[in-house]
Amino acid sequence: PNKIHNGAITVTKLPHLDTYIRTRHTLPNPLTFFAPNLQFIALKKETRLVLTVHDLSFYHIPWWYSPKMRLWHTLVNPQKLIERADTLIAVSHTTKEDLVNTFHVPENRIKVVYPGISRENPNPSILQNIPKRFIFCISSIEPRKNIELLFEAFANLKKNPRHHDVALVLAGPIGYHGKKILQHAKKLGSSFHYLGYVPSGIKARLLAQCAVFVYPSLFEGFGFPPLEAMAAGAPVVASMIPSLQEVLGGNALLANPYRSDEFTNGFDALLTDDALQAHFRAAGRAHAQKFSWETTAHEITAILK
Repeated sequence: PNKIHNGAITVTKLPHLDTYIRTRHTLPNPLTFFAPNLQFIALKKETRLVLTVHDLSFYHIPWWYSPKMRLWHTLVNPQKLIERADTLIAVSHTTKEDLVNTFHVPENRIKVVYPGISRENPNPSILQNIPKRFIFCISSIEPRKNIELLFEAFANLKKNPRHHDVALVLAGPIGYHGKKILQHAKKLGSSFHYLGYVPSGIKARLLAQCAVFVYPSLFEGFGFPPLEAMAAGAPVVASMIPSLQEVLGGNALLANPYRSDEFTNGFDALLTDDALQAHFRAAGRAHAQKFSWETTAHEITAILK
């Protein structure tokens, strides 16, 4: 049914979702339609569209995505949706600036609303075969996430005898080219542990127990994982890209995502300097408290009124 519906919207610009909704509910005029992300949408001209845009990586670097996802973006036609929207919600000032520069959207049509972050209770079960000291990364395994550089940075760290007992733990689903990317971890031997998808309770446990959390992504609109790590009290090493600089502030060690040695140095600093580690644990935890879904809901509700 979804494919038929999406195909109809692509070809005929019908059915109008607002018309369909009105057949089942009594709604005010004019109607406001809220889309939390890019999707197949057909609406009447008089219906107000509020559209959330997370990032424009699909536009700037399309080869990071599978042919199927590239086709999906082509059919959805994000630029036309963005031009159609009466109000755009950007998840960061970085994304807002990108919308202005890329699609020439007037700044007064864009509202910045930061998402909240989830805070899960750690699962008390024992983490099987995970060493006491480990660097943790949770990410989909795909080119945009820069996992190959992480492997290189960790391999360099292991050359230092002081870190002979440190492991690298990676969790997250395999995405585009993911299996090929994981092949590069063979050089890490038994010090590397790939867990695949992990339930929220286990993720929370890993975040709470890791010595360092790392996020080497090349492009983000916001960046949930490092903030979730901060909320759990983990010191963070993350990419020095505009969105993460904005969202994390000065509460993480930032490294050039094209320089593995900078990530290695960040790991070494946090693993060997207890005072530095304690500073970033406390600063990160305090900073993460500023991001709540309740605040996000209030801000979006105000925009929809």
